[in-house]
Amino acid sequence: MKRNTLAAAVVLLGCVVASTAGAPEPVNNNAWALGEKLEYAVKYGPFSAGRSTFAVEGEETVGGQKAVKFTSILTSSRAFFFKVYDSATSFSDFSSLYSLRYEKFQHEADEKSSNVTVFNHTAARAVRTEDGKAHPSMTMVPYARDILGVIYYVRTQPLKVGKSIRIPVHDGKRDYNMEVVVRNKERVTVPAGQFDCLVVEPKLWQLDGNLKKKGQMVLWMTDDSRHLPVRIRMSIPVGSLVASLDKMTGVKPAL
Repeated sequence: MKRNTLAAAVVLLGCVVASTAGAPEPVNNNAWALGEKLEYAVKYGPFSAGRSTFAVEGEETVGGQKAVKFTSILTSSRAFFFKVYDSATSFSDFSSLYSLRYEKFQHEADEKSSNVTVFNHTAARAVRTEDGKAHPSMTMVPYARDILGVIYYVRTQPLKVGKSIRIPVHDGKRDYNMEVVVRNKERVTVPAGQFDCLVVEPKLWQLDGNLKKKGQMVLWMTDDSRHLPVRIRMSIPVGSLVASLDKMTGVKPAL
């Protein structure tokens, strides 16, 4: 059996196990609280590129379920090469943090797009509405998480150097297995202060066993119960953006 075929078989077996299991156990959350807001200065090389925020907005009800609302916003500065306003909103099950609804809006230069995905975990189906047009429902791995909500889930997990965790993720179009790898420890200094961090690299594996993209994102998360992302490096077609934490409110004390 070829290597990639074997990898695909292992991934698919994991999906079958996930689909036959019940709802995941409630998450033990010592990492973040309602009202937390993290603000970042974003740079492209030495140049100011804009601002980014991640926030735990509060409680919502989605499809009759209690949910927590997460948001992220990226806004370019006037000096950047073109206008950028990207926002994402995740509504995740309040206790287990699997995704119930995911909204994404992008305005980059002259291009705009909006996507909304609604998850039905009991039926193992997801429905995506793209720029106002509803697509046919598609199969998905039950209790998958979305691209934003999974960051808050990872923060609640025990992270150790040399260890990795795998998490089913659905991005509105297809299923992935996210592998979260903890590379090493580093002490980093950002405008918000100096922090001892874990260097965390999320990787998205397609269900055929192939890696979607390499080096898409690296996060420096505090080596404590909160796992605050104090620095985030995001790859773009030319180079990368680096977001450094400069303001934080509503943050839990470290345990």
